[in-house]
Amino acid sequence: MKISFDRDDVLFPFTDVFLLWHNEVYCTNFTVIDNTTYDLSLLFRCDYSEALRRTAEYCNTEKFRNTQPLEGSQELVNLLIEKGHELIVITSKVKIHGEVDLEEATNSFMGRYFQGQFSKIFMTGQMDGGKVTKGMICNQERVDLHVEDHIEYAKECVAPNRTVCLFDRPWNQCSELPSGIVRVYSLSEIVNYLN
Repeated sequence: MKISFDRDDVLFPFTDVFLLWHNEVYCTNFTVIDNTTYDLSLLFRCDYSEALRRTAEYCNTEKFRNTQPLEGSQELVNLLIEKGHELIVITSKVKIHGEVDLEEATNSFMGRYFQGQFSKIFMTGQMDGGKVTKGMICNQERVDLHVEDHIEYAKECVAPNRTVCLFDRPWNQCSELPSGIVRVYSLSEIVNYLN
């Protein structure tokens, strides 16, 4: 089976660490629970460009560069590899605010913590207006299962022959998930789903 993973907030923490940094730098008090939308400008009460600027600022810090994988992600990846699954990464971030190029950081993170375990890494640029979508990559690569935290990306990736595991986050809550999208509350539930 071919399984694709989003990077941020699925394999590596992003939002929780970013908000801790934001609280230190901008004297705010945000927690992950406060973040009920993927649009950080709504949380920060600023325009979208400013939210992207702050995100770019964070991505230039040592705190970002020293991010460790989410607890359990390395064990999950090892188990999936042992079971013979092919794994790829699909992330929507390539550049933030036109300033920070995340390709090097993504390759560094993946090489440091998941050396040789993912056959391909795709960076769509979708977050920054790129035309290639995660759904297109899932189709092109014939992905069987995609793991995601963004509800809109999950909707575009789901297909009759593909399930999406939506990693439970405050920003992806909705009253009803579309057919083919399964909410998971921990990485270990993905293994249970596959069994």
